Amino acid sequence: LLSATAFAGAAGAAALYSISRDADGDGSIFSPGGLRVSPPQHRTTSVALPHGGCRVTPATGPGHFVDPTFTASYPGSGAKMVWNLVEGLTGYVTGDEWTTNGHKLGGMVTVKTHYPHSEGNKKFIDDVKPGDPKDGKIDRLILILRNPQKAIPSYLNFLYEVENNLDGHSTRAPLEEWFAFRDHEFDKQIRQWREHAEYWLKRYPNPADRLILSFEGLTDDRGGPVFVGELAKFLDKGTGVPVIYSESVPCVWETVVKNRGQQAARLAATEARHLVGGNPKGLGLSDSDPSNPQSLRKGQAVYPYTEVQLDVMIRNILELKQKHNDFKLGQILDSYVNALNGVKASVRAASSGNAGGGGGGGGNGN
Repeated sequence: LLSATAFAGAAGAAALYSISRDADGDGSIFSPGGLRVSPPQHRTTSVALPHGGCRVTPATGPGHFVDPTFTASYPGSGAKMVWNLVEGLTGYVTGDEWTTNGHKLGGMVTVKTHYPHSEGNKKFIDDVKPGDPKDGKIDRLILILRNPQKAIPSYLNFLYEVENNLDGHSTRAPLEEWFAFRDHEFDKQIRQWREHAEYWLKRYPNPADRLILSFEGLTDDRGGPVFVGELAKFLDKGTGVPVIYSESVPCVWETVVKNRGQQAARLAATEARHLVGGNPKGLGLSDSDPSNPQSLRKGQAVYPYTEVQLDVMIRNILELKQKHNDFKLGQILDSYVNALNGVKASVRAASSGNAGGGGGGGGNGN
């Protein structure tokens, strides 16, 4: 649930964002009395077909106990995409910390959360401690990261759509809205981006109990099927959670992330040879977004930062890496630092009179 945030617009007028809606733009809303209401929706899952194909079908309840897993992300980092990937891989429904779709622990494969960001549900997270799932606990984590350079604007895009009664994942905020939001909210949002990752890494310190994925990796044309294969293997370890046949995993990725149907059965095998320490070489910097109906935003594509703000992002990323000695996490964070240093170089090469004082990528992926 978003708290009201006021910030000055480019023309000096105050723009007030008072939102009571899920940060993934899935149509869930809060009534004036605080009741969360969700319109009926079909989540896509898949049935394996010969030769690595798959067929999209609606998700269903498992009908038996399943071992739930947290999927935690800062808003604007692809949580909804991962929601659909999980359902596509398992055939079972997922849920979230607000119980938006009415599914309870034990009856959903994963639980989407943005906590400790202000979008999260503190009470739910406090009540569900690590431990035996049969005792109402959640003992495993999927942590989804995205470069804050892109995640923060993506979060603004969601706010802008809600404030203007636009369809979710349809419109990017205009540049003047970005400047107003950036100048008022940047320090808070980069702090919450880092605190989110730190919270979940501390809560699940055992690497065997967690899987770290990046939005950039999941949406990469070469590496995406490989990383979704990692997701499938991790889900398969959960009690009562079956996954689709491995040869159909690339098809699920194509259908959910790229909406291209059955084109990738051979891709995972081809790209697996690029794996180095669990990460494909050169992957993690893709600007591609899931080109399915949940991420077709149009409009402003580049959201500038000041050079000082780029330095703040780099410092927070490096400090996060130094605090947590995790190889895969380090690779993802290094790719973010490299990308941000590239942006800094472009800023310095640009005219010193450039309005906004910096260059950055638009965030339109969640």
